[in-house]
Amino acid sequence: MIVIDTKLSEFTALTNGQNAAKNYAGKGSLAYKSNNIIANDASGVRLPLSINQGNQIPILSFYKLFGDGNSKYMNIKKLK
Repeated sequence: MIVIDTKLSEFTALTNGQNAAKNYAGKGSLAYKSNNIIANDASGVRLPLSINQGNQIPILSFYKLFGDGNSKYMNIKKLK
């Protein structure tokens, strides 16, 4: 799984949960439960057929996508 978090600006801080996900990128898994089950993540990796509370999904990388503070995306940075 690749995590991409959107922020209003480059300088908007990550939350504690977002920092935890970033710190696991490339070296571990986090438990995840989605309201909308999808078959593949954004990188095309097949997700489990059934995602239940506590399922471990490996995090490959973490990106921060940010805008100009209004409605325009400005850039994306790989954080891990």
